[in-house]
Amino acid sequence: MNENIYSTPESDIDINNSYRGNPTKAIIIGLLISILGSITGAIAVGISFGIYWSTLGKSTEEISYLSQFDTTILIAYLLESGLFSVWSGYYVAKKTNYNEYRHCIIMAIVGTLLGVALMLAIPDSFSSQPLWYTILSYIFYPLLVIYGGWLYVKYKS
Repeated sequence: MNENIYSTPESDIDINNSYRGNPTKAIIIGLLISILGSITGAIAVGISFGIYWSTLGKSTEEISYLSQFDTTILIAYLLESGLFSVWSGYYVAKKTNYNEYRHCIIMAIVGTLLGVALMLAIPDSFSSQPLWYTILSYIFYPLLVIYGGWLYVKYKS
């Protein structure tokens, strides 16, 4: 027996040394993923629908009106922003690697407050949207961010 009997026994289990990321950095990057991804996705959706409508012979004024009030494009905007919300929640949970739900809830609150502040700062751009779209945006964002965190927790365990 060549072991040192006074040392701690070795184990393959590494519970205490799991990576714990910086939650502030993860939340900021998660917000950037959500915001920049949603903007990029909205531009892509808007261009796609604009091309489609122009092939149907719609005028520029009609396309401008449809891009703000057509139910199909608004649902497409909700879907693409929802995907980025789930991704940002997953990212925050993965990078913090502890208290995942707590950090996702914090990011959801901060993101919602930023959206409300933007709505109050630029009321003209939000008053042109249908009320149902604005309400659904504020309901779905926090839920989908937390869902993204749940996906990571489920995947991790």
